[in-house]
Amino acid sequence: KDTIQYFQRKHIDSITPDLPINPDLYCDNMMRYRQMIYPLCKSHNTFLLAPVQTVQQVCQTISRQTKILSRVTFTFVFCVDTGSIHPPNCNYHGYIMSGRIRVTCKNYVPIHFNGFI
Repeated sequence: KDTIQYFQRKHIDSITPDLPINPDLYCDNMMRYRQMIYPLCKSHNTFLLAPVQTVQQVCQTISRQTKILSRVTFTFVFCVDTGSIHPPNCNYHGYIMSGRIRVTCKNYVPIHFNGFI
């Protein structure tokens, strides 16, 4: 789990070129596509709308495992479960937001998303 690939699968969307028109549908689709609804509907998740390289730059000087707050702001979609009970019927509200992100870095890459401000 301590890899950039795991972090990327869970938190980076470098494919969506524009802000999602329907953030709720975006969250429903991304949570399914990224396989975050099994065995239970995940309560919340954040997708950074940025290239992987941009997100990696947050950790470019950090070798030891450390939590850090980004200097730059990111645009992201914060997905919150609406109270779903059983997969695959997980439904989410999506909120388009921007702010600085807090991640755990290790070996110069982000390995865990801790939140945003």
